[in-house]
Amino acid sequence: MKLLQVKGRKAYLTDAGHLLLRRAEGLLDSAQHIDDLARSLSAGEEPEIGLAIDQIMPAVYITEVLEQFASEYPNTRVQLYETVLSGAREALEEGAVDLAIAGAGMAGYLSEPMTGIDFIAVASVNHELCNMGPLNMDDLRNHRQIVTRDSALQDKVDSGWLKAEQRWTVSNLSTAVAMVQRG
Repeated sequence: MKLLQVKGRKAYLTDAGHLLLRRAEGLLDSAQHIDDLARSLSAGEEPEIGLAIDQIMPAVYITEVLEQFASEYPNTRVQLYETVLSGAREALEEGAVDLAIAGAGMAGYLSEPMTGIDFIAVASVNHELCNMGPLNMDDLRNHRQIVTRDSALQDKVDSGWLKAEQRWTVSNLSTAVAMVQRG
């Protein structure tokens, strides 16, 4: 099969020649990626890290940090576990992750506060609680609460204000927000 065609004093690639050249360039790029990966591994970079991050952390912060991490360590894969309440602590204690970003400090681990997040009771603008004026705990106790389930499988901690008999428990913060918005 001809890969080159001579026209005058110049040689040009045939269609088959162009196809083989593109494939060869792809193989060379792959070889370069393998070489880069071997260099980063021999320098001590981890091939994969596991991160447990409480869903209460704003996604924009996590995304910014992971973008920066990816630019500095392009060969490291990230396993991200979105947790709730004591789920990040449990994942770290069990060795399922290398780093945890949790809603509260964890005894026995080096930790540092990142930000403060205040929890407040919220309701849909159409909910009757919005028309009652100043509220007390008894007012809240008499209405359905949407609660986010602790993602820990072992020693679950009852971290929230869970005094209402009418309670819906969900596994994801975005589901809870959607339910509150719907009233």
